[in-house]
Amino acid sequence: GCKQLTKIVIPASVQRIGDCAFSNCRSLTEISIPEGVTEIGEGTFWHCQALQTVQIPDSVRKIGENAFLGCVSLTAVHIPDGVTEIRAKTFYECTALTEIVLPETVTAVGEDAFCLCKNLAALNVPDRVQVIGEGAFERCEKLTSVHIPDGVTAICKDTFYACKALSVLRIPDSVTEIGEYAFGGCKSLTALNVPDSVKTIGKSAFSDCENLKTLVLPQGLKQLAERALYNCCRLKELTLPESIEEIGTEALTRCRNIRVIRLRRGDPAISRGYHLMEDPEEQIMELLDMLRTASYKNGIRPYFRYPMMALHYLHTQDQALLESILEEGDAFITPFIPEGAEWLFGLLAQSGRYFTAESLERYLAAAQEANQPGIVMILLNYKNRHFGFRKPETYRL
Repeated sequence: GCKQLTKIVIPASVQRIGDCAFSNCRSLTEISIPEGVTEIGEGTFWHCQALQTVQIPDSVRKIGENAFLGCVSLTAVHIPDGVTEIRAKTFYECTALTEIVLPETVTAVGEDAFCLCKNLAALNVPDRVQVIGEGAFERCEKLTSVHIPDGVTAICKDTFYACKALSVLRIPDSVTEIGEYAFGGCKSLTALNVPDSVKTIGKSAFSDCENLKTLVLPQGLKQLAERALYNCCRLKELTLPESIEEIGTEALTRCRNIRVIRLRRGDPAISRGYHLMEDPEEQIMELLDMLRTASYKNGIRPYFRYPMMALHYLHTQDQALLESILEEGDAFITPFIPEGAEWLFGLLAQSGRYFTAESLERYLAAAQEANQPGIVMILLNYKNRHFGFRKPETYRL
């Protein structure tokens, strides 16, 4: 906490720099660490906000947790061969750091090691690395590519969260788990192939990947977790494995541009009408049947927009079949209103023949539950025109 200290020369006899030795020395701009030092302790340079460069000698074998946390002026660091681990929060919030070279001796990158290094654009992850901790590269907003080495078994929670510029990424076959929010907010990712070695994908793992257009999920995956693909608003093609058993709540909410969902055997499951198989009627009925089976425990709600797209397809291609489906009511469709469905309800209401008095009440209740005032108004106007307007005060707009 020597806030006026600007320069330090450490004697050659020192072998270890102790924990928090120079922490909060906010005016420190320069330090000379002599050859012979083998360890830099925990929090040694914590919040040395003026420190710009550090030359770590080749004799150093260990750098403690939080060693350079909050060194917001640090632009370059040399890490010597012999260091085997970048520990938790070692370079946390080093916002001026633009590039760092990790030696081939490193086998683990700890939790939040480079979190909030917002200007870090280049980083090598050595091939010997087997562990990458939670949030290791979280909010590295200028990081464009990362090599994940073979041998890493998990992409942990928040590992690449909000890495907005990340566009090049390969997940190796050694990975078996992708944690919560692991790639959430990676807005520059456009395509990703998840290898079949992955058995678990956590909540919101790919949420807000707004430019992701194609995604292939692994064979053997049984659950697509809650909000896994939430707001992947440009996703056009999604490939699901035949092993899938459960679709989590809002897993596909705000995926407004999906044109086709494919099963891994290669058959399209549903689309807006662009890539349907030869028998779209059979395909649509099969999907609707699939959606109401018990194996899709939470699947009706997030998947409902795809039957809605199916209905839109039938509206333009086979209105007789559409009428028969709607007449069946809940046998085919649970009246849940997804975001972005107002356009379809407008189309159906214009025709004047797709809602019964009973089904209209179900859809009104669902539209209120989903907080969709536009759809409520469409359905109330429809009710007024076709069935008479009764007790409008019972509807919340």
